[in-house]
Amino acid sequence: MRIIIVDDHPIFRSGLRRVLEDYGHSVVAECADGESGVASARDLTPDIVLMDLHMPEGDGIEALKALGGDPPVLMLTVSEDASDMEAAMAAGAGGYVLKNAQPTDLVKMLEAVAHGYRVYPEANTARPDSDVRLSDRQRTVLDGLLRGRTHKEIAKMLGISQFTVRTYQERLMEKFAVASRAELIVCASGGHLPKDEGSSQ
Repeated sequence: MRIIIVDDHPIFRSGLRRVLEDYGHSVVAECADGESGVASARDLTPDIVLMDLHMPEGDGIEALKALGGDPPVLMLTVSEDASDMEAAMAAGAGGYVLKNAQPTDLVKMLEAVAHGYRVYPEANTARPDSDVRLSDRQRTVLDGLLRGRTHKEIAKMLGISQFTVRTYQERLMEKFAVASRAELIVCASGGHLPKDEGSSQ
């Protein structure tokens, strides 16, 4: 994914860039305030914007309103105040994540929002049902989906057809009792995948 980071702390932006690039994503711009974030989003058309809530110049809420949901925005903040979350979601945020989230969780939430799912703090640590069991191949396909890979990319990696990948995704959705890929990503996120079945099919 192509991502813009909007945060007024240069050191934090730098660290966040490294995390996102380690997961294979591309940071196309770093901005220190909401106004420049909006301008960059309009010029660069990223897949998603990762934005701080409170900044000295150019508030995140105003930037959200200006963007109007295009591209989607995931708020990354230290504020656990319910009113801040409500204000952000009402202004059009695709999600709201705390800065103390684990990197793996953050990336998965970012990918979920990019796929059109709205993520709330309680979803940050979502876990699959402990009774759900996956085969080795299902786990591999799920890992590809969580990393934002396309059906074509997963098919090439595994040496199978895109139709087969789509079938695996449908079976995964059934196992997790969800109706979309975005919901599957959120449900399976949090750094812990279900148990193995010991089968490769």
